Amino acid sequence: MSHPSRGIDGRHAGGGIDGDGDIDGIEGIEGSGGGRDGIGGSGGIDGDGGGLEGSGGINGESGGLERRSVISYEGREALPDGMTIDAQGMLWVAEWDGWRVSRWNPHTGEPLGYVEVPAQQVTSCAFGGPDGDVLLITTAREGLTEQELARQPHAGGVFRARVGIAGDSAHRFAG
Repeated sequence: MSHPSRGIDGRHAGGGIDGDGDIDGIEGIEGSGGGRDGIGGSGGIDGDGGGLEGSGGINGESGGLERRSVISYEGREALPDGMTIDAQGMLWVAEWDGWRVSRWNPHTGEPLGYVEVPAQQVTSCAFGGPDGDVLLITTAREGLTEQELARQPHAGGVFRARVGIAGDSAHRFAG
């Protein structure tokens, strides 16, 4: 599963994209290790690739997933790809065809800033480093022409940027 969302009680939910680029369904995993599937949609890119949808977390009373729209990429050339959350609860999104990782307020949808990357196809990001404040960024070179590769010789590489904000702390699965 990719793009997991965790509840306070240790339950997780996540969605993903299959090998054809189609959105897979969200799957919920209970603390006991059991699962619920068939919820539909994704915890990441929406069905038409125009934005990000989040599960909104797990409802503490019903145990169900709450779905809400987070960020719209409609009308932009870049598409959202991998993402992570920082210690302030802000969302970092790798932008395929965007040459950057952007930081967003997931509550308001407001863009807060970005880190430029010397590669067009930015695929994912995660926090690392001794203090957890280094943004590790992966990129691809898939389908780039020789001319495009000449402009971005480091495409397909991994980059790092000290962003001054730590990533969200890790939480162990309760199951």
